[in-house]
Amino acid sequence: MNIFVDMLSPSLKTLVMRHIFINTFNENPVFSGETELIDFYIKDIVPYMRQPDDVIMEQGNYPNNFYFIAQGQCQVKIINHNAQTICVPHLLEKDEYFGEIAILFDCKRTATIVSTNYCSFARISREHFL
Repeated sequence: MNIFVDMLSPSLKTLVMRHIFINTFNENPVFSGETELIDFYIKDIVPYMRQPDDVIMEQGNYPNNFYFIAQGQCQVKIINHNAQTICVPHLLEKDEYFGEIAILFDCKRTATIVSTNYCSFARISREHFL
């Protein structure tokens, strides 16, 4: 999909990304009804697809991206102070997001996110997010 998107003109890319991800943004309480804010971020989205059991981001790494889930589900895993991996019982689903904490607070990732099925994401780079 990225190869296809890279061949598009910037204005057509924005229209395609808007079509694919507009519901994801509108379902999010931060962006809902904020047309100018949505337009600001949509032009810089990179579509990102993953298979089941792919690691999307890993706890302890430095952040590069913020993610919106457009389709699919992801498991949150946290390594505690005893080096035990704990799976958070809530699955992240369509229209939810992750990756903002480490970017906003300029710290390492606080959790590992793993896809549980085929997933598509709107990925926004750190530079465009801030």
